[in-house]
Amino acid sequence: MSESENAEVRDFEAGIFGSFWLGEAEFALPVNHVQEVVNPPSVYTPVPLSPPDLVSLFNLRGMVIPVVDLRRLLGL
Repeated sequence: MSESENAEVRDFEAGIFGSFWLGEAEFALPVNHVQEVVNPPSVYTPVPLSPPDLVSLFNLRGMVIPVVDLRRLLGL
């Protein structure tokens, strides 16, 4: 097992998670799978003819970030 895989296993076993609420359910991800947490943008750009799960896009420091409706994607 590589060093990065060992670190991932240690983080999982140590219980280091980032969590969020989606409706009534709480979800958690290992922190090594979270790049950063940002405040919601003030302006969203709708995407014509996009799949229903893709709500819009926004610009984060020059990067285009998709906004996905997880409720719809997960059928909640």
